Amino acid sequence: MRILVFGEYSGYGAALRDGFNELGIESQVFSLGDGFKSIDGDFKLDGRSAFTKLASFLRLLPRFLEYDLIIVMNPEFFYFKRLGFLTLPLFKLFKKEMILLACGDDVPFIKYGKENLIPSWPYQDCDMPSKKHRGKLSEKLATYLVAAASRKIVPAMRDYAIGWEKTRFKYKLTKVIPLACDDPYKNIDLSEYRNSGKLKILHGINRPEFKGTKKILNAMYKVAEEYPSKVELVIPDKMNKKDYLRALLYSDIIIDQTKSMTYGMNAIYGLYANKVVLAPATSESMEHISKLDSPFISIENDEENIYSELVSLIQGWEFRERNEKSRLFASLVHAPSIICQAILKQVVNK
Repeated sequence: MRILVFGEYSGYGAALRDGFNELGIESQVFSLGDGFKSIDGDFKLDGRSAFTKLASFLRLLPRFLEYDLIIVMNPEFFYFKRLGFLTLPLFKLFKKEMILLACGDDVPFIKYGKENLIPSWPYQDCDMPSKKHRGKLSEKLATYLVAAASRKIVPAMRDYAIGWEKTRFKYKLTKVIPLACDDPYKNIDLSEYRNSGKLKILHGINRPEFKGTKKILNAMYKVAEEYPSKVELVIPDKMNKKDYLRALLYSDIIIDQTKSMTYGMNAIYGLYANKVVLAPATSESMEHISKLDSPFISIENDEENIYSELVSLIQGWEFRERNEKSRLFASLVHAPSIICQAILKQVVNK
């Protein structure tokens, strides 16, 4: 079997590829790029103009058809404004098996979030990228076609499962299979990065309104003002992945986001780096992630709540015990080979 991961979000696609390869299954990623994070796939489009990208994509089509299973990161990669829509009829014609992942903004997530049916929905108090974000007829049609063509729909977290449960495709929905995430520090002696000075508190800026950055920063500034001799703030702004992972090594406390039920890839990288991680990680969402005790300090979309949790950490620092628990959780729950085995068990029956 050969598997093509179609699309990339924050290294999730690359982690799936690596997981399948570890299991002895050949896998590659087709990526349209992931913005400032500088995450490329095995296949990518050459050139900058629409014409050169189209020519590059057409050259890749025969190679895509060599794969047996297509894992679609999000229906958006098949929207008509993207080149991916050209492949869907070909995948159907050549009887390629498809799996759709439920992660990132998709039509059900936006539709049912607007109806207040998804707890801690990130857009509840901020504007969406556009007034018709995931609401255009063409986007709904592409989502329908991709879901109809897919054998199963795999939610990466409870936030996205809720929306799909309310669609006509709910019978295709599997249990939550968490995000796959490579361990970027597996060849590093993390004991060399234990802190002996000020506690460094990090929050990376990326989609600030979506992730509750304003409230996070206000809480960070407040504790830094009250504990100037104990606290140092680290606030990378749209940093590429390589530099961001290095910044994590030199930090102690990572604040992921406030506006979701679960947590994202940055939080998992923080766990792998042996850091204390603050994230929503609600009890409901964690029940769908793992039966292990959660290593996260759960926070709300509230400045005072974040501030209170930071003060508690500063006043009673328990770095060693907590960070060892963090890394173990990431290794047992998010290791790519474990996630890929779960996908194969759920959707390919292997």
